[in-house]
Amino acid sequence: MTFWRILPHATACMAGDAIVLLDIRQDRYFLVPPAITTVTARWLLSADDSTPPAGFTAMLGRSAIRIAGDAPPTRERCYVPLPVTLEQEFERRSIGLDMHFRIDGIVTATWLGLRLTPLRAHLDRLARRGAGGSRLDQDRLRERVGVYRQARRFNPIARNCLLDSLALARWLSAGGHPCRIVFGVTATPFAAHCWIQDDRAILNDHYDRVSRFTPIFAS
Repeated sequence: MTFWRILPHATACMAGDAIVLLDIRQDRYFLVPPAITTVTARWLLSADDSTPPAGFTAMLGRSAIRIAGDAPPTRERCYVPLPVTLEQEFERRSIGLDMHFRIDGIVTATWLGLRLTPLRAHLDRLARRGAGGSRLDQDRLRERVGVYRQARRFNPIARNCLLDSLALARWLSAGGHPCRIVFGVTATPFAAHCWIQDDRAILNDHYDRVSRFTPIFAS
């Protein structure tokens, strides 16, 4: 599945008949106005070196997606494969208090961090953790994901896809397993979702659910 990097901090995808932008500098989604959707889609899909449509460039400025000092918009095509769902073990296992405390600390630190620092900082940190990392075999990966899921049940902080994707990614990277976070959207009605995956499996969601969303960003 394809999305486009428009600026270092902004990406776009074609979700049905709409074009949606994600600006991680502002932590906001934007809808390209219907009046310029067709010409913008033509520019995204073209293979030549044409400049972006004037209406699209103006929209980037009005929305503060592109401000003084930013580079001109481009259209770097990015591809996100959707692998299968990681097979989970359903039996509950006993885990020690040390594991509970470690995972509680990760969830709480991630929850606080999302309130104190921009999303972009979290995504940059995740990308650095995953660079050049090793990987767990499938049995150890399932076990580590299962430990997180079981410990997370007892944490009072409300679940949401962004918090738990970042926290689980942090937990897995601490165990030596790199992964990436993927953001997806639907346009009508608008909805946004995120999950983590590696090159073999979706790690904290199900293929049937995430395949309803068009990827708009991946770390």
